[in-house]
Amino acid sequence: MKVTSVVELPVNFSDETEYVNGLLQFINTYAWLWRPRNGANFVVQQFWERHFSKDWRVLDDGDLAVELKDLVAMANGTYFKDEWPESLKAFVRGTFHLALPRQPRDLPTPTVKLKHGTTNMKDKKRSEIEILGSIIHDLASKHDIHHVLDAGSGQGYLDLLLAHKFGYDVVAVDDNPIQHEGALRRNENSASTSNNTTSGSLTFVNHRITAKDTMSDIIPAESQNEQPLLLCGLHACGDLSPQLIRLFAASKESKALGLVGCCYNLLTEPESNEHVASCGFPLSSILIQQSFQLGYDTRNLACQATARWNEETEFNFPRLFYRALLQAVLVDFKLVENGDEVVIGRFRKKVTSQGFVVYARAALNRLKIDDSRVSDAVLEEYVERYKRDAKQFAIVWTLRAMMAGVLESLILMDRFMFVSEEARRVCTGLEEIHVEMYPIFDVVDSPRNMIITACKGNPLYRNLM
Repeated sequence: MKVTSVVELPVNFSDETEYVNGLLQFINTYAWLWRPRNGANFVVQQFWERHFSKDWRVLDDGDLAVELKDLVAMANGTYFKDEWPESLKAFVRGTFHLALPRQPRDLPTPTVKLKHGTTNMKDKKRSEIEILGSIIHDLASKHDIHHVLDAGSGQGYLDLLLAHKFGYDVVAVDDNPIQHEGALRRNENSASTSNNTTSGSLTFVNHRITAKDTMSDIIPAESQNEQPLLLCGLHACGDLSPQLIRLFAASKESKALGLVGCCYNLLTEPESNEHVASCGFPLSSILIQQSFQLGYDTRNLACQATARWNEETEFNFPRLFYRALLQAVLVDFKLVENGDEVVIGRFRKKVTSQGFVVYARAALNRLKIDDSRVSDAVLEEYVERYKRDAKQFAIVWTLRAMMAGVLESLILMDRFMFVSEEARRVCTGLEEIHVEMYPIFDVVDSPRNMIITACKGNPLYRNLM
């Protein structure tokens, strides 16, 4: 089988395997920074004293000490000191230079605008749907495809565009019954107000796609045919993106793919080699052979979007530190058996903005823990005792977050390489497959902005020069 793959790699890399190995080398070098649960356990494990690089502690003390606003600028790539230790400079440079290019050379211009049933949609979502809809239309047109399956269709906005504006026959699949019902209502309203005479059909399916599914498990019998099919997904969460790739490779009807993923924290990873085939990461042979795994906290870290950090971010550092401070209270007073298993979740700003005491009370109440042993005075004493740790926490949090681009690049390359590998493995008689990956949304507005397109047959080349 002839495989053509197109992706713009960082400078100094011309080969996909070489690039993935470069990512792995960088990621493994700084495993001490990203692998430990040094968020909630930062205080308990004394991360700064026991694990943090001594050379990098200049960020907290002396002439090179940073302020919180400097950390935000560092994460954005606008704060850098030549006087820093070489190891710190190498790390900061690496987080930017090794990540996949994420800003589109030219933002795609939508060929059709949304109108019907979209009055409550945010501008960001509207733009994403219009851009992806135009790309899918272009992809389908080039390959004479008139049928589309949208996985993780949500409220069905993309499907309205594809069916009622572009005229495709669309099957929209989502496992959330509330989203499913909302999409049905929206489609009814849209169809009743649309004057488009070229409208296609739209079928909604409430179904959770798994690794065991075939097309016949997903598409209703009345909508099944042997016509060429394009599979797509806009921010297909967690394992849904890998499952869509598997469906594309295995289904003879599937001729094209247009996939934008998200929610890496929801990916599954194998507990043993036997479970690799059904999990969401790793997928590619290069990572499977190395038994490389990330873990939940690191997959969550890959979702960070430091390009969006602004002056408000520095006010979030104390709120994030509250969780680490609370962990110290839970452990010191033996309020929980295993602090590592405590999940608190987020609170609204009206809670976190009132200080640690209010936050701690709300958290203990959520955990259904009797807090009578911990007075307000004790909680205030924790704030004072670990005052210095708050800034150190912000430094570590920032440096960890700066690895997000590299970690996400590894996940994206894993998927990109898996498309052709899986097609080669399961497709019999297929002569050619063409795979591309490139950014289609502004990275600040839409951090999950990389699309993977693929087709079986004639090549699809974008001008990357």
